[in-house]
Amino acid sequence: MTMYERIATVLVIALLAFFASVGCGDDEPTEPGEQSGLEFTYGGDRSGSYTGDGVPTIGSGGLPEVGSWAMARPDSLGGMVIAAFEPSGETTGDLFILQLHPIGTAEFTPCNIYAGEGCHGRLIIGVDIEDFTVVEEWFEITSGSVTLTEASSTRVRGTFSITLENQDGTETITVDDGVIDVPFSNDQQLSHGLSCLARNLRDGTNEPC
Repeated sequence: MTMYERIATVLVIALLAFFASVGCGDDEPTEPGEQSGLEFTYGGDRSGSYTGDGVPTIGSGGLPEVGSWAMARPDSLGGMVIAAFEPSGETTGDLFILQLHPIGTAEFTPCNIYAGEGCHGRLIIGVDIEDFTVVEEWFEITSGSVTLTEASSTRVRGTFSITLENQDGTETITVDDGVIDVPFSNDQQLSHGLSCLARNLRDGTNEPC
């Protein structure tokens, strides 16, 4: 298995776990409530800023439409995944993922691909909602920490500081000022659409939802 395939597998496990509880009879949809978002600046071999806020809009094809969003949901393992999208073009944007275990207010460290259920994540640059066969760059968190100050049934708030590397280790970026202030949601339609996005990213396919 190549490095890309290994990281892609980690991504889809995280996202599919994120949405695995969808469909349970007693899992009522929860409206996200107030909006804020997830944001950070980064430097190193690349530099810039990232902002995702709002709730995904699911299109007629079942996938999230291109737009800014950020949300959290429990996974099937007693943890949570925080996901955000920042659009960069008509059909493209950057996807950011954090998976934390267990749910609660705590400091989660270390964060890296080998951290198991504790803390891991990635930044995927150049995700094309209309064509998942190619992405511009894939960065995996290699070190850092996340501190949550709120982890309620409606809201997740906290901060994070992380280092990420691309697939072949030729580029490194750092984040020192990450802020999380996102709704915690159980909406089943959103979950289905984002799960479909995860499967397509994993497989490099454009299968319908």
